[in-house]
Amino acid sequence: MKKFCILTICFMLLKPVMAQKDMQVSVKEVIEDMSKGTHTGFEMMIPEQTYKSIKNDLGKYLRKGSKSRTEEAHGELFIRGAVVKNITHLPLNIYVKSREVTDGVILTAWFTVDDETFYSETAHPLEASSIKKYLHDFGTGMHYKAVNEIKISQERQLKKLENELEELRGENQRSEKKMKQAEREIENNKRSLETTTKLLTAKEEELLRQREVVSKLSGTAGEEEKLAKINLKKIESDKRKLEKEQESLNKKNDNNSSAIENEKRSIDRNLKKQNEKQSEIDKQKEKIKTVVKILENIK
Repeated sequence: MKKFCILTICFMLLKPVMAQKDMQVSVKEVIEDMSKGTHTGFEMMIPEQTYKSIKNDLGKYLRKGSKSRTEEAHGELFIRGAVVKNITHLPLNIYVKSREVTDGVILTAWFTVDDETFYSETAHPLEASSIKKYLHDFGTGMHYKAVNEIKISQERQLKKLENELEELRGENQRSEKKMKQAEREIENNKRSLETTTKLLTAKEEELLRQREVVSKLSGTAGEEEKLAKINLKKIESDKRKLEKEQESLNKKNDNNSSAIENEKRSIDRNLKKQNEKQSEIDKQKEKIKTVVKILENIK
């Protein structure tokens, strides 16, 4: 679920409209209903977060420096006897309500020492200023965390794209290696063909001479005629072997030539994919720059 939320946040963050204005955490005084009645509280919106994603961190933040526990009731997260010396030396009761909005989560917090008098800018200006800073520090921390998770996610995506580009380059290198190997085989086969052709020419001449010998001895029914016919068959067999070898070498060269053409087409397709992948990488880097800029501007 968390990964799903991060991806959703990432999509929202990287929309063109987000590039127009970076949202910031701001705290303002409000008068709202809560479990103890209608009282003055302080409201802030944390961009790119949900209550579920910040709940644990919020609990830890409220409990910091205190032995008190956070509890939840009436739709509020609250703590009794919280120690926040930057606000007051007195133990505080803090109540927090949340509301999900399109761009993040809105938290409304009430601060009191007795559940009757609640801190406000009019009655407690110094404490109210400290409360605003207390909430703002938490809100900016959560905002930063959310955007930083997006940055990490985008950097992983960039790494994935870069690995895919390297794989494409590797495929081209393998294709080029196959082409060179096929070209070497063609050259070797050509030299073998030259030798085979010469042997075949010589064998054809030998065959003609042996046929003349057999023709002259035809009808003699002697041992010499028998031997001449045996030699003729051997020469014919040798010639067929050379012809098969010649055919095989030519076929190998045809196959190698075809393989080279296929690898050339593969390289052309691959280069196109590389250009497309590089374009994706460039766009991804721009996305990361946008996220980094937002991180730098969180305050």
